[in-house]
Amino acid sequence: MALTSGLSTLTMDGKGMPLCKPLITTSLRDDGTALLEPKRSLNSIDEKEMEPQRCTGFDASLGRIYRYYPVPTLVLDKDLCVVEVSDSHCTFSGQSRNELVGTCACDIPVHIIPASDTTTLYGALRAAIISKEAQIMEGIHVKSKNSTYQLRIAPIFEKSSLIYVILETQNTSKDHWVATESGLSIW
Repeated sequence: MALTSGLSTLTMDGKGMPLCKPLITTSLRDDGTALLEPKRSLNSIDEKEMEPQRCTGFDASLGRIYRYYPVPTLVLDKDLCVVEVSDSHCTFSGQSRNELVGTCACDIPVHIIPASDTTTLYGALRAAIISKEAQIMEGIHVKSKNSTYQLRIAPIFEKSSLIYVILETQNTSKDHWVATESGLSIW
């Protein structure tokens, strides 16, 4: 899947916040050419008023795995909208599951994901999707936690189609690792 206007032409306002424009993705055929009909995300005005819905193909047993996964995790669908969130991410971010599920990643404040800034997050998402390889953003300082984190972005493909993107947050602060050193909680 190739990302077009949403990530490659990100428009920022004077405060460094992205202007709300629809994120449009275009599916690729196996030969690399675009299909005719682009798909729109939940970022459009008309669609935002709809109730958040789970991706219809999301397996309930996988949902349970991610929900109870001890690493703060967001699962995004191919349109980069949250389809699952771990309880540990809800605790980390202070957000409820209902606030996050169904929300497009571009509408989530970067300190909740966490990421250093929107442009860097979009660049890492784009790199992960285009390369089909996990990307790691390091040195993300979250002021409210007074800690440093890394964000692992892992795209999940079925053949040549993007189906999910997994965002995992890991505390990399020295104080955190000294306190949990005996727990062997290494990723």
